[in-house]
Amino acid sequence: MGQPKKIVLLDDDEDILALLELSLQSAGYNPILCYNPTALVDLAAREQPSLIVLDIVMPQMDGFTLNKKLKENPATKDIPVIIASGKGKMAGLFKLTPGSNIAGFLEKPFTSDMLISKVREVIG
Repeated sequence: MGQPKKIVLLDDDEDILALLELSLQSAGYNPILCYNPTALVDLAAREQPSLIVLDIVMPQMDGFTLNKKLKENPATKDIPVIIASGKGKMAGLFKLTPGSNIAGFLEKPFTSDMLISKVREVIG
C-alpha cells in the first residue's frame, strides 16, 4: 500500500485539531494541522493534500474568503474541501455544484466516526 492520504485540517481550536488528528491517524490518513487561515493556501499548495477540512468561523479570515483564495490558486483549486461549521445554516451558503471544490459539510459538534465517514465518502 502507498503513502497515507494527506488531509489538511484547519481550525483555531487546538483541542479540536488534536482530536481530529488522532481520529484520522487511527483511520490510516496523514493529517496536517493548520491553526492559521492565512497560512492555509501556501500550506495546501506545498503539501498537495487529498482533502482539506475547513472551519468556517475563524479569526483573521473567514472560511468563505479562504475558500475563494483556494479556488483562485492554480495549485489548490482542485483540492476537495469539507466545510466544518457550528453554524448549520452556513452550509447552505456554499454551493455543491459541478466545478465546485466543496465536497461536503460537517456540522459541529461532530463525532470522529462522522468525520471518518465523510472523509471516506470524499476521498476513499
